[in-house]
Amino acid sequence: MRTTAEETKQNDRRIVEAAIKVFSEKGFEATSMQDVADAAQISRGPLYYRYKTKKDIFLAAMEENFRREIDAHVELLRQSCRFSEKLRRYLYYATRNLRENKPEFPVEISSDPRMHDINEKIRDIYARGYRMLKDALQQAIENGELKPDTDVEHLANLIFIAFDGLRYSRLKSGILTSPEKVGEAIDSMCLLVQEHYGTE
Repeated sequence: MRTTAEETKQNDRRIVEAAIKVFSEKGFEATSMQDVADAAQISRGPLYYRYKTKKDIFLAAMEENFRREIDAHVELLRQSCRFSEKLRRYLYYATRNLRENKPEFPVEISSDPRMHDINEKIRDIYARGYRMLKDALQQAIENGELKPDTDVEHLANLIFIAFDGLRYSRLKSGILTSPEKVGEAIDSMCLLVQEHYGTE
């Protein structure tokens, strides 16, 4: 029996949801096509019909995961409160998996030349996130939440460095040994941002 367009769409949603979960838990290298099929509760036929390779599934899952993250970040940065609080909520959301000891989708540049297309997509994702943050900072200046002479690019760089530093410290080095310490680091950084750049 032929698969209808609606069934194909449902299968695709199921595959992407399963892929986000499995790649987050196992990483790219350890995940197989069978793992994704099992998690999606479908046979490998529909999986290979839609996605020819594991990289194809990974890219689709990464794009969907990032879309959700951006939607949430946009909402957080649109909230009506002073910028230091917006920044705190933004970073708390961005680090929620670190603070809750949950797996997160692997978005790291690989040195493997076969991963060139994935690396390019990751760079594009970071670039889009960076532009979004710069736009939010510029809007905060125009709204009078940040000082008019705020160097938007410099502050965006600091925020990105802080976020990556939190991730590295928690996941790789173990310096920030508890979720509470991640939260304390975010609170301290937001206070410094408000004192140095804020208008209140």
